Amino acid sequence: MGEALRVERVSKRFGSVVVAEQLTFEVPGGGYCAVLGPSGSGKTSLFNMVAGLIAPDAGIIRVGEREFDGPRGHLPPERRGIGLVFQDYALWPHLPVREQIAFGMRLRRRPAAEIAADTRRWLELLRIDALAERYPHELSGGQKQRVAIARALAVKPSLLLLDEPFSNLDAPLREVLRDELGALYASLGVTVLHVTHDRQEAMGVADRVLVLAGGRLCQEGPPHELYRNPATPEVATLLGPANLVPGRAERGHFHGEGFHVRAAGPVRPSGPALLFFRPESVAVLAAPAEPGAANTFRAQVVRSAWHETGWRHRLRIGDHEVVAMTPGPVSGEVWLHLPAEDCRILPADDSRPSPVDALSAAG
Repeated sequence: MGEALRVERVSKRFGSVVVAEQLTFEVPGGGYCAVLGPSGSGKTSLFNMVAGLIAPDAGIIRVGEREFDGPRGHLPPERRGIGLVFQDYALWPHLPVREQIAFGMRLRRRPAAEIAADTRRWLELLRIDALAERYPHELSGGQKQRVAIARALAVKPSLLLLDEPFSNLDAPLREVLRDELGALYASLGVTVLHVTHDRQEAMGVADRVLVLAGGRLCQEGPPHELYRNPATPEVATLLGPANLVPGRAERGHFHGEGFHVRAAGPVRPSGPALLFFRPESVAVLAAPAEPGAANTFRAQVVRSAWHETGWRHRLRIGDHEVVAMTPGPVSGEVWLHLPAEDCRILPADDSRPSPVDALSAAG
């Protein structure tokens, strides 16, 4: 069912506001790609351009061999063969669930027997067959979500676009539906472009994530790779709680106030830099495993509190504070060990908030 989506050098602005700047990426047929970014990053504009709701100022958008936007002009939404699921579901209030699903097939003049059979199939696949005669006002948020997805898939789209599809649901239901629907899309082989501001949503469902900021593509790749190897401080904090300690880079080593760390990843030019590592990467020790061990140094516990799956500690190293996660509480003076493979040296940006502020904002 799914075809590859190709976006090549797409740009768009509204007056002086740039919402897309030379965006280029590809989602392979059957792939699930999440577009992640804060408000104003351009992700909704990208959704609308791929859907055909707005035209790009420049660039090419293709699905399979079909050109939607480019030198040949702009193809309107109704001729793109794309399935759309909006944040508010956009169900027709006067139609029962059965007719919501059948509507798109009727527009395409498919035979009545085929429409009836496919409607039954989607009712069963989305587990909403008991709701077939209900109207939207009689449905819960999760049920509306399933109906909207069934309606979008029933027309056999070449591409499924999801715009913040779980934002109106409570947290437990979001997690259940993410897992359930992710498995369904994979079994159908449909190509999905999923726009969201929720990092857990993006990381939990997609096999590839695009990170947008200011209309630019900051980084793309598998979720686990972006989480471990962010290219910038912005990507690091967007994808999860992150320690960002200011200092200097020098030939693969990071020098902070009173300590230095050997880091993995690309070697940055000497100069101001940020040391990045995740809170769960830190080993908090009562004493170093061996005297003079690399990447091991003293720290003082400032505060400890229980946080979801473990203890979260603020620790002071010289003039800086970092955050670490451990299974149990700790206090007083401790030793920290930072595995080199979990540390990255990132470019410094003086306009960024302090590391502790950035970490608090991220998680």
